[in-house]
Amino acid sequence: MRFFVGVDFGATKIRAGVVGEDGRILGRGDVDTEPRRGLEAVLANLERAVDLACRESGTPLDDASGLGVAAPGQVDRTTLTVVQAPNLGWRHVPLGALLRERFAPLPVALQNDVKAAALGEQRFGAGQGVRDLVAVFVGTGVGGGIIAGGELVDGATGAAGEVGHLVYRPEGGERCSCGAYGHYEAYAGGAAVEQRFRQRVRAGLETRALELVCGHVDAISLGTIFEAAARGDGPAREVVDELESALGGLAANLATLLNPSRIVIGGGIVRKHPHIIERVEACVRELALEAARGCEVVPSALWEDAAVLGSAAAAAAKARP
Repeated sequence: MRFFVGVDFGATKIRAGVVGEDGRILGRGDVDTEPRRGLEAVLANLERAVDLACRESGTPLDDASGLGVAAPGQVDRTTLTVVQAPNLGWRHVPLGALLRERFAPLPVALQNDVKAAALGEQRFGAGQGVRDLVAVFVGTGVGGGIIAGGELVDGATGAAGEVGHLVYRPEGGERCSCGAYGHYEAYAGGAAVEQRFRQRVRAGLETRALELVCGHVDAISLGTIFEAAARGDGPAREVVDELESALGGLAANLATLLNPSRIVIGGGIVRKHPHIIERVEACVRELALEAARGCEVVPSALWEDAAVLGSAAAAAAKARP
């Protein structure tokens, strides 16, 4: 049986997996990304994660049939360049060329992380048996991937599926991580929501969230906000309602625009707060075009493994014999 190496990396962690053709992960390697140390350090950490996965699986990298890497941000599939990855501080990084040089002669496939996750869910997870699928993953930001007719939709330059950067509030909207204003990510992405809530607390907002972190404003996380909301805190409840409403509206728009048979919702925020799925589903039933309301809204089946498996699947598509 052939095997492939799939890598998923973000601003915090790099996760590598040695993956068999049947989708089983044979070995894993997790390493801190450390973007503040620069590009070369990130690439060295990525290589270390791959090495750890290969060691755990007992299979040398030289025996692999391909390497797939899922990167955060906008990936231009024509040039294999990361055009912009705000959470890494990257702009126009020729990641594909750097990876090919580092891992030669192994074939390398490069894909956006959430598009890779969508592919992973379609091949091995919650999207199995579905030819028209949308995946939305909610974490630090909000990303998406589109499967139409059984194929991943890339668009002209690979930017298709950047659902977090669709416009939610065109006038007076909050600033997004990409620098624009009013995008869905500014209202449903973990980093933006946390930052804005902390700013309000520093400005004098009274909230039980501050009690939960013993008065340390910088320690307030999205989890803190959700916990405060569950305890009846009004300001925290408003933030949670806004996040859930934004995600629900986004899902309803995607249902109307793309008419998928299934919408998969994943990411760390959703895994910790699964009730979000019910809110999103209710919005789709209420707000989507009537003919598109029949799509299923389901949680991810693969969670943190989705992009690893999807990037391995992308590698398999262009692998050497």
